Amino acid sequence: MRRLREQCGFNQREVDRRTDRIAQQKNNKALHVSRTYLRDIERGTSVPSMDKLKALALVYEQDHEELVKPYHKDLLKLYGAF
Repeated sequence: MRRLREQCGFNQREVDRRTDRIAQQKNNKALHVSRTYLRDIERGTSVPSMDKLKALALVYEQDHEELVKPYHKDLLKLYGAF
């Protein structure tokens, strides 16, 4: 995830801002990815929710299904089939 963010030329603060904007536009606070949470995702200490992955996919201009792949097993454990 960090490599993708860096390839897009964003720092964590910029991703925080962009996901906050998306969350406000869609009136869904769950779409916001804070710098702290992004750091935890990038370190592998947190598994992002589907909402967070969707927001990150928008920011990184990626298909959200591609972002889900590394977390697929963990997400199945948390949410069951999705």
